[in-house]
Amino acid sequence: MSVKRICLGLTLITLVGIPARAQAEDDYDRSGYYLGVGLGLGVEQFENAGGLNIDTGVGFDLWGGYRFTPNLAAEIQLQYLDRFDFSRDGNDFGVRVLAFTWNLKCYLETGWVQPFFLVGIGSLRAEVEAIGGSATDFAARFGGGIDFYSWSNTSLGVAASYVVATGDVDGFDYVSLVLGVQHRF
Repeated sequence: MSVKRICLGLTLITLVGIPARAQAEDDYDRSGYYLGVGLGLGVEQFENAGGLNIDTGVGFDLWGGYRFTPNLAAEIQLQYLDRFDFSRDGNDFGVRVLAFTWNLKCYLETGWVQPFFLVGIGSLRAEVEAIGGSATDFAARFGGGIDFYSWSNTSLGVAASYVVATGDVDGFDYVSLVLGVQHRF
């Protein structure tokens, strides 16, 4: 399945799956804690891949944070991606990625549709299955997305970000695509 079809499918699921939005008097931009979970996809941007066809990574995302003002939140995000699979010289390889970032999230609108951008720093662990090697080092995340508030406490959202790996994991950059649900307390 191509990445374009996956992205299109995730977008359609999100837009079609949104139930009737809550009444206009709901307070979508209030301060408070939130937790989220989502399906994660990773499109590799690995350096030195030498023209290899590397499968899209599939996994999950967990995040939680606190919204300080209507336009600003801070969160932690854990992303696990598996199935970056490829072959070289008759040998099969699989790469697993675990990324943990502290993100600053800035909301551009505060109604029932809330576009945002984010920037984060943290760490990334890359593990190559066939050779049993792994490494962990600094990473950064840059991206954005849209939250759709179906109810005053629950939103469906899509997000895309670019994860930059450095140091011992330099070259394991990827594009992260997430479809998730979030609950505010």
